[in-house]
Amino acid sequence: IRRLVGGSCRLCPIVKADAYGLGAARIARRLAPASHLLAVYSPQQAVALAEENLGVPILVLMPIRALSRGDELYRPLLAGALHATIHDESQLRSLARSGERLGVRVPVHVEVDVGLRRGGVDLESAGELLHSVLRRRSLRLAGVMTHFSDSKRDPAGTAAQLAAFDRLLAGIELPETCLVHVSSTHSLRRGRRFHRGMVRFGLAWAGYGAEDLPEGERLEESSLLRGAVTWSSEVVHAQRIPE
Repeated sequence: IRRLVGGSCRLCPIVKADAYGLGAARIARRLAPASHLLAVYSPQQAVALAEENLGVPILVLMPIRALSRGDELYRPLLAGALHATIHDESQLRSLARSGERLGVRVPVHVEVDVGLRRGGVDLESAGELLHSVLRRRSLRLAGVMTHFSDSKRDPAGTAAQLAAFDRLLAGIELPETCLVHVSSTHSLRRGRRFHRGMVRFGLAWAGYGAEDLPEGERLEESSLLRGAVTWSSEVVHAQRIPE
């Protein structure tokens, strides 16, 4: 994957849902040395990884609305090992108040919804939300991100969503340390214009995804990856049920 995206692009493997059932702790230990961030969905998943002391910050994709000193994520937050994702203004205000109470500056990534409708702020409101983060002393804009609705099957739609995202960012002066990341497994293989400052990927760390794209729609280096995991099962019972 490093050869696929180049040396300057940072890596953020997704290890949510217990690394898709393979064991988040053991998978993350193998991925951490090459990673800038590790991403999970929920605070509970982040707690489980934080206990492993992997030396890599954890990005929580689900909206975290509040943190306290009694929270299991308080120590990772103090150590700079927790990043949060901002989805809307009310969550931003709540998380900013937590940062003020705790005396910490929370690293946050603003998720912009370009069409997936799985979370994030819509394009029309994203500019103001980004400026709101930049105004808050208790928040640090560590990233701006999006997730395409179907980069596996819809190259034209993916290109249009990327263009809309770029138009948004063209009007905003981001801090030099702010990472822009838009790619998941399939878009990172479509071309280098999707790589930006960092790529997020789940299927790719298990070697999958290239087989889903026609040869003319993927980078040649995609062939370097081979599937490393197989699942097997068997039918144990079948019967016919009247409609």
